[in-house]
Amino acid sequence: MAPAITAAAVTLVSLGADQILVPGPSSYEEERAAEGIARLPKERRSLVKVVDRHGEILQRVRSYLQPLVAQARKWPESAFVAFAEDFLYQVALGTDFKAGISGHAVGTVRGFIPILDSQSFHGEAKFRLAEIASLICSYEPDLTEHGTCRLDLIPNNEIVSQIWSFIDKAEFGALVAASGRMGYLKHPRVALRRLRSAARNFFGKPDIAKLFKLATTTADLADAKSIAEKAKSIVELLGPSESDSFHPPFIDLGPAEIGIYRVALADAFADAIPPEGTILSFEHSRCGKVSHSWLSVGEEEKLQREAQDIQGRTEKLLEARSALGRFT
Repeated sequence: MAPAITAAAVTLVSLGADQILVPGPSSYEEERAAEGIARLPKERRSLVKVVDRHGEILQRVRSYLQPLVAQARKWPESAFVAFAEDFLYQVALGTDFKAGISGHAVGTVRGFIPILDSQSFHGEAKFRLAEIASLICSYEPDLTEHGTCRLDLIPNNEIVSQIWSFIDKAEFGALVAASGRMGYLKHPRVALRRLRSAARNFFGKPDIAKLFKLATTTADLADAKSIAEKAKSIVELLGPSESDSFHPPFIDLGPAEIGIYRVALADAFADAIPPEGTILSFEHSRCGKVSHSWLSVGEEEKLQREAQDIQGRTEKLLEARSALGRFT
């Protein structure tokens, strides 16, 4: 086994990355990341940072998906929900840390949208499925000028910035249902996030903004500074509006992915030269749960064709968007 962080870091730096974030929701991921970081030159070890060390973000994503998990009893719904965790977790991390996402999770879940049976879900699960589907279909594929690296970009809308809004509302609803108004006292952090969101939406309305502008102008004319100061403190408390939120793109490395693993293997084991036809096994883990995938050596051309097939990916996006009406 060989950690891939070293080889991946070189490739990502060549694409303009100035820092690489690796999720470490459990000690298992932290240890694997530490192995890779130790192989970097000492001058570059600060390039890689482990985030979500205690799995708090992952747990919030899993809690949000729980109604879907409980009702997804057959394929493809069960597979979609499993892949949706990857997608939502990566989007949540990318949004929080203002980072692009190396991977193709959005392409994977996009392919499920047209074949999902929306009647398999009911109640709250159906609403959350609709939210996830709208988020998935907000991404549009594009090919960059840097080799065959493909970006999943997003249109000029606010859907992606709603990732935490979806989760916050779900948590707040569960909080109120479980403990009534006392939930405000028992779980002040959740309540504060929800209240901040509601207040931001209120004060962000054009009519309210005009009213505050008029109020502060009147206060200045009357030399009543307190109103103006309070208005300013409210804006500072709420922070930047959701319209300024970062929209994380997915960056699919395409055929470069096999190269990364080959370099990683050669760096760790100089004599390991995979012959033609070799199957490379990749280990993935999430909070200590390990899974595997595989790829045959020699499939670079296939990956290159797929990376360049923007028309095909766009057609799949349009197919997915046309299926959105089934979730309403």
